[in-house]
Amino acid sequence: MTEAERLDTLRAGSNSRLISDEAMRPIRDLTGAFGPNPLENVVRALDLETIRLLQEADKLEVFEIKSRDRLILPSGDLMEPPAKGTPELEGYELIARGKTLGRESAREFADAVLTGENFGGGMTRCTWHPVVVFRTWRGNEHLSLVVCFQCTEARFSYLDAAEKPGREPPGFHPYGARSTLLRLAKEALPDSPVLQGIAH
Repeated sequence: MTEAERLDTLRAGSNSRLISDEAMRPIRDLTGAFGPNPLENVVRALDLETIRLLQEADKLEVFEIKSRDRLILPSGDLMEPPAKGTPELEGYELIARGKTLGRESAREFADAVLTGENFGGGMTRCTWHPVVVFRTWRGNEHLSLVVCFQCTEARFSYLDAAEKPGREPPGFHPYGARSTLLRLAKEALPDSPVLQGIAH
């Protein structure tokens, strides 16, 4: 008995109308698509001033940092622990300051960060080894983003013009922004062996 004959048998004596899975699947997908706007996650995590700072930033600084723990280079060698008196940024040893990127790059950074899919979720299981700090500026205000490309997690640090810290948003995982952030980091720090060894 063919599939069509089996369907005819099931239809016989029934007032129910059977619809094939091929016809129903798009309908199920469509109904499942209705829900909160992904940008609601951004608004919940970041206050309006932080969002405006990102959107209106006029420059983007990029810094290479070393984690407090020993870090393995792409070559397999271990980086040495920091020496006393070494410059620090956001609590991490500062390795290098990249070239300052302009307004267009700052906008790319903002567009990549301000995506609803980046916010929410728990911590990953990998070890936190951030290697880059992005610092975006609007006038005298700046927002820093410390990024670990190993686990694709990041942490915000925000200071307004009065050096007053802002609220740190929880659960920031910039999976969708990773390629943009890595490209901007490599553009600003083309001589970094650590960054150049990280695959997109």
